[in-house]
Amino acid sequence: MTFRIYRSPIVGDGLTPETAFRPAVHDVAGNFTCSVNDGAGIWLVADTDAATHTAAMAISGVTYLDLGDAALDATLASVGNGNGKLTAARTALDGLHIPTDDLTGADTVRDVLKRIHRRALIAGWLGADDLDQGLDTLISVIPAARRQRMASKLIARGFDVGGLAGSMTVRQAIRLLAGQIGATAADR
Repeated sequence: MTFRIYRSPIVGDGLTPETAFRPAVHDVAGNFTCSVNDGAGIWLVADTDAATHTAAMAISGVTYLDLGDAALDATLASVGNGNGKLTAARTALDGLHIPTDDLTGADTVRDVLKRIHRRALIAGWLGADDLDQGLDTLISVIPAARRQRMASKLIARGFDVGGLAGSMTVRQAIRLLAGQIGATAADR
């Protein structure tokens, strides 16, 4: 078995236990250790064999974050980029609005999972007002009414939005907000 990270579409209607909301890969990779819902999909860490992985990848909309067989505390430098894994992982995460431009070889797989989790929390808290524009989009391009709704939701969750500015990119805003999750006022 191999530790793998997937993002799966959500299936089910939630009306019965048999049709409960769940990740689409649940039926083939039900042995997952943690999951987080980002509103559009569910991120999960699964312990899968090759056949289960092949079955999971056959499901439409499933994204696999290929970091090899790396342990949680393995550095991204040890995952290696000679085979393109790190570049592919960065591309996949950026495509899902999870900024990676500041990741370094000293960051660990655990750091990547924390980043995914924090971004999913922000997406869930903002709901329909999530920062889902391109990562290089300026905040000032987002309609003012939507920016105000976002600020209200974030303030209600205890975020300091004073550092957000129209001249920032979505990428910069997400990093600023993600850095506040789990931080105390003294840490900010």
